[in-house]
Amino acid sequence: MKYTLTTRSKKLLADTLTPVNIYLKLRDVFAGSILLESSDYHGHENSLSLICCQPIATFQVKDAVVTTTYPDNSSAVENLTSKSQVLSALDRFRNAFDVEETQKNSAAKGLFGYMTYDAVRHFEDIELTITNKLIPDVLYKVFRYVIVVDHFSNELMLHENVVSESEPSGLEKLEKIIYSNRFSTFSFHSGEEEKSNLTNEQYVDMVKEGIRHCHRGDVF
Repeated sequence: MKYTLTTRSKKLLADTLTPVNIYLKLRDVFAGSILLESSDYHGHENSLSLICCQPIATFQVKDAVVTTTYPDNSSAVENLTSKSQVLSALDRFRNAFDVEETQKNSAAKGLFGYMTYDAVRHFEDIELTITNKLIPDVLYKVFRYVIVVDHFSNELMLHENVVSESEPSGLEKLEKIIYSNRFSTFSFHSGEEEKSNLTNEQYVDMVKEGIRHCHRGDVF
C-alpha cells in the first residue's frame, strides 16, 4: 500500500533559539523525539540542525527480525533468512511513501534513522559475537514533525507530514511549545558504582600502543 505524504510548512525566526533548547521542550510532549545537531555554523551547506518528533511509521531490525509499522496502524513482521533481506525490506518501507515533488530532496520528508556497527552482519559474511543488545541494529522512522534550524540565516522551518489533508494542522501547537519559556529538567544519580572494563595496566598498554602508532605516522 502507498501512503501519500503532504507537507505543511511554516518559516519563523530562530535568533533566540538553539536546537538543544527546542529539543528539551519537545521531548516530554512527543515521545521518541531525536536531535541531529550541526556543529558547522560557518558555511551554508552544513549549517542545518534537525529536531524530529512524533513518528508515524517505523522500520526496525532487532534479533534477526524486521518489524515495520505504518500510519494506518498496520504492521508486518519478517524473520531474516538471507543477507539481502534487510536492504530490500528497508527499500520497500521507503517506497511505501510518496512525497511531494518539491520535497523529494528536502529534510522535510521526515525519514531518519541509523544503522549500528553490528548491523554489518546483515550485509556481509561476518559473524559477530553480540553480548549486549540494548538497541535495534537498524532503526528508521518517518516523523510527522521535522524542525529545521538554519544557523547560517537564523531561520526556523517547521514541517508537518500528514497522510490525510483533512487532518487538522498541529503547526500552531508546535510553535507554541517551541516559543514557550518552560522545559523540564531531571536529576540524575547512578544506581551502581562506576566501573571500567579495563584494568589500569591494560589502559596504560593501550596508550603506549597509540603512542607507537603516532611515532610511526600511521594515524591522523
